[in-house]
Amino acid sequence: MNIKYVLLLGILFTSTLAFSTTYYVSSDGDDSNSGLTINDSWSTILKVNGVNFSPGDSILFNRGDEWNNRLIISEAGDAVSNITYGAYGNGVRPIIDVQNLETGAIISYVSYITIEDLILKNSTNNALGFGVTGGCYNIIVQRVDIFDAGNNALSVSKGGDGVHIDNVSVYNAGNNGIYMNGSPANHLSNVVIENCYVSGTGGNDGIVVHEDGNGGVAGSNFVIKNNYAEFCAEQGYDITTGSNVLLYNNVSKNNQQGGVIVGHSANNVTIERHTSIDEPTQNTSAAINIGGTADNVVLKYSTIRGNGYHLLRVTISNVSVYNNTFAYGGGGAIIDYANEIENITFKNNIITTTLEGMSRIRFLNATRPPSHPTFYFDNNIYYSPTPVIIYSAATTSNYSFPNYQTTFSQDPNGYEIDPLFVDRVGADFHLTKNSPAIDSGFVWGGVEDYDGTMVPLGNGPDIGAFEYFCDLNVKGSTFMGLSSIASALDCAENGDTIYLSSQIINNTIEIGDTTIIIDKDIVIIASAPTTVDADNLTNCLSVSAGSQVVLKGMAIKNTDGIGIDNKGNLTLEDVAIETSNGIHIINADNSVLLISGNCNLKE
Repeated sequence: MNIKYVLLLGILFTSTLAFSTTYYVSSDGDDSNSGLTINDSWSTILKVNGVNFSPGDSILFNRGDEWNNRLIISEAGDAVSNITYGAYGNGVRPIIDVQNLETGAIISYVSYITIEDLILKNSTNNALGFGVTGGCYNIIVQRVDIFDAGNNALSVSKGGDGVHIDNVSVYNAGNNGIYMNGSPANHLSNVVIENCYVSGTGGNDGIVVHEDGNGGVAGSNFVIKNNYAEFCAEQGYDITTGSNVLLYNNVSKNNQQGGVIVGHSANNVTIERHTSIDEPTQNTSAAINIGGTADNVVLKYSTIRGNGYHLLRVTISNVSVYNNTFAYGGGGAIIDYANEIENITFKNNIITTTLEGMSRIRFLNATRPPSHPTFYFDNNIYYSPTPVIIYSAATTSNYSFPNYQTTFSQDPNGYEIDPLFVDRVGADFHLTKNSPAIDSGFVWGGVEDYDGTMVPLGNGPDIGAFEYFCDLNVKGSTFMGLSSIASALDCAENGDTIYLSSQIINNTIEIGDTTIIIDKDIVIIASAPTTVDADNLTNCLSVSAGSQVVLKGMAIKNTDGIGIDNKGNLTLEDVAIETSNGIHIINADNSVLLISGNCNLKE
C-alpha cells in the first residue's frame, strides 16, 4: 500500500513537470505563432493576456525589446510551481513602458507568481501591483527595475504569506517605493525584501510595511535587509505595522523626514547594522524615529551620522539602544527623549561629532528626568571638542556630563573622553588600538558588530558600533580606512607579518602625499604583485631608527620624490622601486640595507 502511494506521488509530480511549458515573446514575432520556440514567438502582451497558463509555465520576453501595453496576470501557479514571467536572450532587460497611458505596467490578481528580469516604466498608478482577494501567496519578484511610477512602484495588498522581493530598483515613484500594505484579514506575513534600491519618492517612503487606510494591519516575520533608500519625501524605511520585523544592514541617505520610522502597531522590531547619513533633510522628525504606539524596539550596532534635524528621537516605552555610534554633523538636538515613557535602555553607545562641537541631548518631559527609575543609561562615551551638554525639562536646565552623572545617577560607567577613532572628522568610526572604548562595554548579548565581526573579541564588548579588530590582511586600496595599510601598521606588534591581499583593487595602494612610517619590527608580504603608489615630495616609505623591516614581493612608486628613507634595518626581497628623480633609497648613518632575490630599481 505504501509503495503504491509513493509511486502515485511520483507519477503526479512527473506529470506536473512534463506539462510545464515555456512561451516566447518578441517584437518581431507573430501572435499567430505557437509561441513555443524562439523562432516561433508571439509578438504582443495582448496575446499573453489572453492565454490561460498552467503552474510551472514560463512566459519569457526577448531582451532588448519593448512593449507598451499592461501585462495582466489572471492565471495562478500552485503550491508546487509558480508561473514565471521573465526574459530570454542577451542584452538589456525587456521593457514594458506603458507611456502614462495605463495605471500599471503589471497587475496580478493571483498567487504563485514569479516576475523577474524586466524593466517597467511610466505608469499612472502602481507600476507592479499584487492585489489578490484572500491574500497573495508565494510571490517572487527579482531583478526588476521600475522607473517613474505614478503611485507605488511595487505594491502588495490584501494580505497573504510568502513574499520575496529581491534586487528591485526603483527610480522615482509618486508615493512609495516598495509598499507592503496591511489588511483587515489574511494579514501579510513571512516577507523578505532584500538587495533593493529606492531613489526618489515624491509622496512618502522608500520601503514600507504600513497599516491600510482603515487600520488594517500586517502579520509577522518581516526581514528587510541589504537595501538602500535615498531622496524619499518622508522616510527611507517606514515600519508602522507588523510583528517580528528585522531591518538588517540597510542604508538610508538624504531622506527628507529621516532614515527609519517605527510607529503605529509595529512591535518586536529590531534595527541592526543600519547606516543613516545626513537625514532628515527637513527640520522635522529624526534619522531614527521610534514612536506612535509601537512596542519593544531595539536599535543596535548602527551608525547614525550627519546634519539631520535629530539623529534619534524616542517617544514610546520599551526601547533598547545598544552599541551605536551617533555622530553629529549639524542640525537640531542630537538625541531627544519625550513623552511619559518607561523602560528605556541606552548602553554601549558613542555620541560624538564630526565638527568642533555638537548640540544637546534632551529629556523633554518634565515627569521623566534622566533619573527616572526605568531609565537605564550606562557605559556610553560622549565626546565633543567642546563640552557635552544634556538638558532636562524637569528642571529646565542644562548639565555638563559630570554634573549629569552626579545629579541624576546615570551613566556611572560612562565617559566624556575622545574615543580615538581612525578618523572622527572623516566619519571613520573604527577604533584605534588605544581607544578607551575597547573592552569597556556592558555585556548584554550582542554577537556581531556593524562590520559583522564577532563580539566580544577581548575581555568584554567594546563601546560603539565597531568592535576593535586588528586586521593584518590589507584589502584596502587607500592609505586609511577599513583593512588599510594604515590600520594594519597601527595595530601590528613587533614580530607581526602584514599581508597585502590579492583583493586590493587593481593591486595598487594609493597613498597620495602621505608617507608610510614603519617604526616596528615587522614583515610586509605582497600576496600578489602590489604597488604602493605615492606622489610625495619627500619619500613614499620611511623606516625608523631601530626598526627591523622586511619587504617582500611589492613595488614602490613615487612620482614626485624618493622611494624609501631607511634609518633602520631594512631587507628587500623581490622588490621594485620606481621614482621620477632616480633616488630610490636613502640610507642614514648606522642603517642596514640587505637586498635579495629579483630587485629592480628604475626611473
